[in-house]
Amino acid sequence: MVQMSQSSSEMYLSFIYHITHMPA
Repeated sequence: MVQMSQSSSEMYLSFIYHITHMPA
């Protein structure tokens, strides 16, 4: 969690992951 870009990427991917796995 040193690079800001890395953190943003991880958070973004996690967010999308949850959204895509949500029942609409």
